[in-house]
Amino acid sequence: MEGPRPTRKLASMEGLRPNRRLASIVGPRPIRCLAAALAFAVVWGCAGTPIVRDGRAYHPEAGFSVVAPPLGDWEPFRVDGAWLAYRSPSGAFMTLQTRCFRRYLNAQLRARHLLIGVSPRTVRQSGPVAVGPYGGWTQVVDVGEGEGALRLKTLTLLVEDCTYDFVLTARGDFAALEPAFDEWWQSFERVAARGAS
Repeated sequence: MEGPRPTRKLASMEGLRPNRRLASIVGPRPIRCLAAALAFAVVWGCAGTPIVRDGRAYHPEAGFSVVAPPLGDWEPFRVDGAWLAYRSPSGAFMTLQTRCFRRYLNAQLRARHLLIGVSPRTVRQSGPVAVGPYGGWTQVVDVGEGEGALRLKTLTLLVEDCTYDFVLTARGDFAALEPAFDEWWQSFERVAARGAS
């Protein structure tokens, strides 16, 4: 895991620039473009290499694990900036990005930050969630219009000085894939970090 870089202690919406990478891909472009764009929203993070054993992927430096692979026909694939990424036979995908050393005021703020510059979009649902003792924020968003429209679900967790962004992106089969996504982010667990005393 990379060491900390100079930054403000707390991030706010003020002064944030539109995410041009996200804004530029709305429309009838391949679905994988949005996954890459969301991953690039992470300026730096705890990318690392997952250690997969006994049905879970572990991040020894950041000290957490999740179920791997998610329930269903998900195949691993690579998205720059994502710690884990899976693709379904239909072309939908799930990604998990981690970001450390920049503290947000709350998970809702970070979740909104993911969508800066993305339009047209319609927020279908948003609200607080919890994974064990950790607070988070989830949102369901329609991006684009017509045949090129995508539906996203994001789940953002704040744990100490790290942020975890789980993202599901799909087209017509979103409702069928959402339960597997929810099980995936709900499987998040903290474990002893490498080097922790």
